[in-house]
Amino acid sequence: NGNVIFYREYYQPNALISTHRQHITELSEYETYEFNLADPSIFNATMQNSKKGRFSVADEYRDVVEQPAHTALFWNPADNNELGTRNRINEYLKVDPHRVHPFTHELGAPRLFFVTCTAEYPQGCVHVLRQTRSQRREKVGTELGRPIFSDDRDPNVPDHAYDPLRYCIASRPPVAITAPTKAAANTFFGAQQRLAEKQRRELGMRRR
Repeated sequence: NGNVIFYREYYQPNALISTHRQHITELSEYETYEFNLADPSIFNATMQNSKKGRFSVADEYRDVVEQPAHTALFWNPADNNELGTRNRINEYLKVDPHRVHPFTHELGAPRLFFVTCTAEYPQGCVHVLRQTRSQRREKVGTELGRPIFSDDRDPNVPDHAYDPLRYCIASRPPVAITAPTKAAANTFFGAQQRLAEKQRRELGMRRR
């Protein structure tokens, strides 16, 4: 129904790739995935040794020669468009008063949900919620006593769990916009709609 549900997270800093492979494999047992997304930077071949030549972090995750084949993880590069994904997250979090909540079945719901960590379900989402709430833009100066912020995130705020949220939402389609009611022809909004429809037709003709 167009909902995105985060139901579990794996968060283990300062561990070897072999450890990550083992733990993620154990968490994913008996489950089926359509695709695995990762930061596109892990595909850059920046490391080198005498046996492999140049290799990347992604190569280490999918290695089946020096690591057990059953723990191999084959990642796909995610969309790392910061501004686009940030806006799409906000669109998925926005409450639609006409949308039915998938759990309470009440009217008024967003499209993005998180299963929180409980005593009965200790693998729920903790870090992704905390880091999503704490993200802020980087302060680059002041003007007339007011802070000026760039479009970049503050590098001092942890984002290891926030980034997978961005990658997931970037892979989903944009939120559908409810078709507006047709405005009267002799109003500003009516003229605006006619102009928008004309532009859509011209764009469609150019694409064909």
